[in-house]
Amino acid sequence: MDDTQRWIVTVEPSADLADLSQRLQSQGCAVEHALEELGMLVGVCSQTMADSIAALPEVKDVSPEISTSIDPPDLDDAP
Repeated sequence: MDDTQRWIVTVEPSADLADLSQRLQSQGCAVEHALEELGMLVGVCSQTMADSIAALPEVKDVSPEISTSIDPPDLDDAP
């Protein structure tokens, strides 16, 4: 699947994160991290699967992971 990307899944506080993780993996989502304290899963899947995950009742939000970088403060002073 070439159209895969990393997603952040935020769930309801009452959700069983371990159960959801297993269900997503059985459907083909590569769950990389379960952040129990935050109620989040991080996984890799397609946009279509992310849309399906977002429709689950225990899921509050599904957002793509974004990367940012911050230049060093003295970068503008470089010769």
